[in-house]
Amino acid sequence: MRRLTSLVATALTSLALCAGGLVTATAAQADTVSAGNAPPLRIVSYNLCGNMCGDAKGYDNQRRIDTVADQAATGTWGADQIFLQEVCRPQYDAIEKRLAPLGFHGLYATTLPGRSASDGKGAVCGGADYGMAVLAKGPVVDTKVLDLTVGGEDEPIKSPCVKSYVQNRVNWACSVHLYWAADSTLRTAEAHRLADRAAQWQAEGIPVVLGGDFNGHARSAALSAFYDKGIEDGGEGSFLEADETDKDHFGDVCPPSRSRCRSGDATFGREKIDYLFLSAGHFKDVKADVLPLDTRVSDHRLLRGAAYWSDCGPAGPGAGGILRRDAAGGLFRYTGRPDGTVAGACKAGTGWSMMRLAARDGNAVLAADKAGTLWRYPAAPGRAPIRATPGCGSPPVGRPWTPSSPPATSPETAAPTSSAGTRPATCGCTRARRAAVTPRP
Repeated sequence: MRRLTSLVATALTSLALCAGGLVTATAAQADTVSAGNAPPLRIVSYNLCGNMCGDAKGYDNQRRIDTVADQAATGTWGADQIFLQEVCRPQYDAIEKRLAPLGFHGLYATTLPGRSASDGKGAVCGGADYGMAVLAKGPVVDTKVLDLTVGGEDEPIKSPCVKSYVQNRVNWACSVHLYWAADSTLRTAEAHRLADRAAQWQAEGIPVVLGGDFNGHARSAALSAFYDKGIEDGGEGSFLEADETDKDHFGDVCPPSRSRCRSGDATFGREKIDYLFLSAGHFKDVKADVLPLDTRVSDHRLLRGAAYWSDCGPAGPGAGGILRRDAAGGLFRYTGRPDGTVAGACKAGTGWSMMRLAARDGNAVLAADKAGTLWRYPAAPGRAPIRATPGCGSPPVGRPWTPSSPPATSPETAAPTSSAGTRPATCGCTRARRAAVTPRP
């Protein structure tokens, strides 16, 4: 069940600090990553403490469900993948039901079958199953539940994994909860089992994301199995960790001249034991932030991270390509290659469902809304994806534009573009003059 030995002291320290519903981390938060400045691929890991943190101890189960569901909302974080540990089956079912309309699909893995107090072994989840889960936004094409148990653990160590198309790219995503005993021998063996399986997927050219409670500090032998060798910090694996660039937490471990370090913000008490690992060959520019402890939800802090796909990022004004809008209003850029093909999808914006079409205009995006008004969204290098928000720009400088006939391309297919992918310096849109653009086929 839950780790009740090596981490009890830090748990008590954390609880002792609670004066109300929320307790903030003691470390500096200068590097706060928000939905407005983070790279477009968004992920979340949260140990929900769903069994041990019950209503009788002052926890709020509905608040727990709402907290996870809110992370999928575009205005909050817009998560693409969510990793959950220590979650009771009814909690997972409620979360999955909330996220299904947003296009999420999930997989639950039972580690302990539900039992009541009358069974004589202590109640688990009020008689319901207890385990962990992963949810991904996009079609799921394969699932696996990895058995990481090496022998000697108090309960099976499993890892539910989904192979899905997230942001129109296939990848494997696994929720992780390694063994919690003070002796790290079993945990280290489990870590190597997981790392070996992930290496097989990466050898097939498939990106991998691992999120969860690894129950070890960043510089432990178990975690060495994941940090890639390029970190020059004893890493033996092939992953970037989302919070490894946070210099606020380098401390005495890494000099400030380093760009990466096996460190990060605390997620449980004063320790970092929760991680988001992304395969180094497929992702770049990772960032992460740990939210304040919500003592009505869990004894862990929620960890959320973001990254670019390795071949994505702001495109220059001269780069050709196409734009595509999906049914959820996401805007994707497919950059052209010299050989005439296009690169993989790069998410360039959100909230475009109200637009009829989008097209390029130098280093900006032009879009016509359903009322026929034309809006121009200038790109600002190094900023977050563009969000379509009609009415937020300068006073109108032109009149609504309504083409005499529909353009040859629809928003659901493609229109030419060159540089979508960044948020403008202000709110990002102005009405464009009618003469500013000619619809392109």
